[in-house]
Amino acid sequence: MPHPLQPPTRGRWREFFDLRRAGFRVNLFFALVVLAGLLAGLGSLAYYTATQAAVRWGQALVAGTGPRVVFLAIAGGLVVGLLGLLGPRDRLDGVARVIYGAALGRPLVGLRDALGIFIRSTVTIGTGGSAGREGPVVIIGAGLAGTLGRLMKLSGREMRTLLAAGVAAGVAVAFNAPVAGSLFALEIILGDFAAGTFSLVVLAAVAATVLAHGVLGGEPVLQVPAYTFHHWAELFLYAGLGLAAGLMGRLYIAAIRGSGRLFQRLPGPSWLRPAVGGLLFGTVGAFLPITLGAEYTPIAVAAQGGLAWQVLLALALVKVATTAITLGSGGAGGAFAPGFVIGAFLGGGYGTLMGQLFPAITGEVGGYALVGLGAMLASFTLAPLTATLLLFELTRDYAVILPTMLACAAAYRVSRAFSPYNLDTLSLYEAGIEWRSGRQIDVLQRVTAAQVMTREVRTVRVDQTVADVVALMREYRYHGIPVVDHQDRLVGMVTLDDVRETPLEGRLQRPVAEVMSSRPIVSFPDETLDQVLATLTGQDVGRVVVVEREDRGRILGIITKGDVLRAYNEEAVRASPGALPLPAD
Repeated sequence: MPHPLQPPTRGRWREFFDLRRAGFRVNLFFALVVLAGLLAGLGSLAYYTATQAAVRWGQALVAGTGPRVVFLAIAGGLVVGLLGLLGPRDRLDGVARVIYGAALGRPLVGLRDALGIFIRSTVTIGTGGSAGREGPVVIIGAGLAGTLGRLMKLSGREMRTLLAAGVAAGVAVAFNAPVAGSLFALEIILGDFAAGTFSLVVLAAVAATVLAHGVLGGEPVLQVPAYTFHHWAELFLYAGLGLAAGLMGRLYIAAIRGSGRLFQRLPGPSWLRPAVGGLLFGTVGAFLPITLGAEYTPIAVAAQGGLAWQVLLALALVKVATTAITLGSGGAGGAFAPGFVIGAFLGGGYGTLMGQLFPAITGEVGGYALVGLGAMLASFTLAPLTATLLLFELTRDYAVILPTMLACAAAYRVSRAFSPYNLDTLSLYEAGIEWRSGRQIDVLQRVTAAQVMTREVRTVRVDQTVADVVALMREYRYHGIPVVDHQDRLVGMVTLDDVRETPLEGRLQRPVAEVMSSRPIVSFPDETLDQVLATLTGQDVGRVVVVEREDRGRILGIITKGDVLRAYNEEAVRASPGALPLPAD
């Protein structure tokens, strides 16, 4: 062993510099995360400024008159439709592409997408479209962060984190909510709460929020009266509100997706569809202007009370319709802000009705409007944690947390009972992409059984004895062995459990044919590992024999659950070559 004062050897110098380079890369990545957060924050601020100016211009132009509302909506639809011809055609919606790209570790939206959604959604919102700002800021944040990551030639894993950081920063600025922005990126975009990723995403969100506070100030987005908890029995009423919000959230998703399919069937050029949508929602808005736009004023109306519960429920349904028409026809924007308004109308109507039925235990209508907002968000995003904390940051009222948690949990359970997909992951599913908690979406779908199977398969003949099976299992530590006939064709499978279940008396001398399963579980070489894994778990077995699809007696290989796991890990690493470990998860 060298003396402590002995000069380092060449190998030690190399190790020292390798560690220094690794440390430099990690520190550089921290700096890139902060830079991505600042860029996304600036993009979100610019977008907020543009939409506010567009809304003021639109309101001044229509001056509250009905016909002008319709004409402005039609004109806005024409502009949005024509601008859409300049952008790329994609089978996925913008936010769905961000989710998919983050899962794959590569940006699927760029500066062109960010600029396109910036302009188109500004026009949509400014001309009265019922759409929100969060969808565009997600695309803007991801586009800026992805461009930065592409320039720096980041690995797949680093790119995934940087995209989430950009999204978190954009959403944090849009709602003045750094915690909810971080959770949005983790719960909805990534589906991953790993500690290392969490800390970096929060870093970007905080950097962007500090920037936004310097420009916009730190006031909460929703200016509503403080919530007060009236009676412990109200918790049951809030749980009921969560159930109602779960149903309304599913209706909201179905309306938006169904509207999109209906507009796609319309004859004529696609660029005219947003104008047709403008005609429809503009006509509604001429009579009910409260159901248009992306502003939060209707939330205050619902929270103040004074309207009949039937009116508030009707307004919620009309808002669902105007939003579905706006987004389904090709208008650009998000679903959050309209969803907030729908939830507030629903909660206000529910609270008004409960006040009539149970006046002794029902509190102020405003509390139900706020909780309805959060529960509605939890329902159509399937992200109850994000919904709960976003409502807290929007109001800065901690007292609202307890009923919101209960209502969000109930809404989530009801909504998920109908479908495991939210508004964005449903787009992935309908495009034929199986989303798996934000991890590498199609790792198992990219690899076939033929690529993974072990081709040298040890078998036993049907006339051999259990003693021969036990000998093979001991030598190679097998838990299952295919059984073949004299022509080496598959006739069964014998497992360790089969041997154990054989009576002790004369066990080793019994022929394999007496203890084997004559219906072996098989797979085919062209099946993906996703299908193989479904077979393994569905049949509750540890291995499958790979056979020819046209000749099921011919053995090609064998695959175990361990083989699937190793293939998944290798493919996930291959998708992000050269990635240095980020801070420990």
